[in-house]
Amino acid sequence: MPSERGIRVRCLVSLLAVGIAFVPQSVPAQLLVQPGLVLGYYTPSGSQHSVDGPNIPANFGGPMVGAEISLWTRHRIGFRASGSRIVIDHTAIPNPGGFTPLQGGEVVLGALLAAFDLSPQRNRAVWFGVGPGFIHHGGDAFASSGSPTETVGVFALGTQIPLGHAWSLGLSATEHIYEYHGIFGDVGGPPHFDSSGPLPHFERRAQHDFVVSATIAWRSH
Repeated sequence: MPSERGIRVRCLVSLLAVGIAFVPQSVPAQLLVQPGLVLGYYTPSGSQHSVDGPNIPANFGGPMVGAEISLWTRHRIGFRASGSRIVIDHTAIPNPGGFTPLQGGEVVLGALLAAFDLSPQRNRAVWFGVGPGFIHHGGDAFASSGSPTETVGVFALGTQIPLGHAWSLGLSATEHIYEYHGIFGDVGGPPHFDSSGPLPHFERRAQHDFVVSATIAWRSH
């Protein structure tokens, strides 16, 4: 069975490879290619977890770092592929029974969006994007709920500000909508399963995670 790290690496590499596949070896003049570095803040929101898992989604927000590549055509249509990681560093999380000590965790986000230029002028100043993505919850903070990886629906609104001829600054707000599926209780299985303890149970809930981000991107022309 693949490890968490293997799952994360495969998901990120596959997603970015799809985005890069849209970039031909010789970029025609009608295409604008923008690879960039993404910095942002991740804020999860949803109903409360089980007592056995992380209780309040908002406790698991934090700074985000990632990369993206965008491809635009002269017809105001484009594609954006991105991957980001959030490292969660908590020593304890409150729950109804007291405090649950945690050593931290991480969230990995990825998306492939169809993007549409909404600006009145042909300068890609304002855009809207929609498409599929994934989210992976890992580390000790989510080990008790099975470290799930979910498929998400992604909606984004952003603006692009030129910084000279070769660079641009992007600002965006992105919503991730999905169902969180967790297995709470004893998920260790044999030989670690304790028959005297509570049996594992399956839970799901609606989740919508919000990201604000800034991107420094290089412009192909």
